[in-house]
Amino acid sequence: MRSVAGQLHPGRPPKLTAAQKKEFEHILRQGAQAAGFSTDLWMLARVVLVIEQAFEVRYQPRMGWSAQKPARRARERDEAAIAARRTEGWAKVKKPLDHG
Repeated sequence: MRSVAGQLHPGRPPKLTAAQKKEFEHILRQGAQAAGFSTDLWMLARVVLVIEQAFEVRYQPRMGWSAQKPARRARERDEAAIAARRTEGWAKVKKPLDHG
């Protein structure tokens, strides 16, 4: 009887080596603009093109990446100042209850 670890997995063998997958993940994490695209959105067509160009392989990976939309926030955004302003603003707007 063979152990579970020793069993072969059904399906095609991967076209990218483990090292290539790591390199590909690094490319994805740098962003689409770093890969030469006009926006920083990764779309399937762009992913396929990057794999073809970088590894000379036609491949459509399923690596656990999900569709993401970049947050559109100003670089100068100060989260602490925003939180303070919200607290101050609420204190000014909130009226004490008049029980008299």
